[in-house]
Amino acid sequence: MQDIWEFKDPQYPQYPTEKNLDLLKFIIEASSNEGGLVLDCFAGSGTTLVAAQSLNRNWIGVDKSEPAIRVVQKRLNNLPNSLFSRVGYEFLRQE
Repeated sequence: MQDIWEFKDPQYPQYPTEKNLDLLKFIIEASSNEGGLVLDCFAGSGTTLVAAQSLNRNWIGVDKSEPAIRVVQKRLNNLPNSLFSRVGYEFLRQE
């Protein structure tokens, strides 16, 4: 890979800081192993979590914004489940 990457962010994002899914898949695949753990401390749109899930990584997403959490839940609930790949998650909340 060259030192200039050409990935475009979504034209109509679901969340203001949403990143390109293919870019995040590229980064996760290059920097972790299948079954590894990906941490996103500012989950925002959940794109990193979706990318990690699609690449068979475990993940932890953190965000304190209610709108961000709603977007993340919606995106995770829309991921397809199959016999060998089930999207399971739990939300922990601290007030």
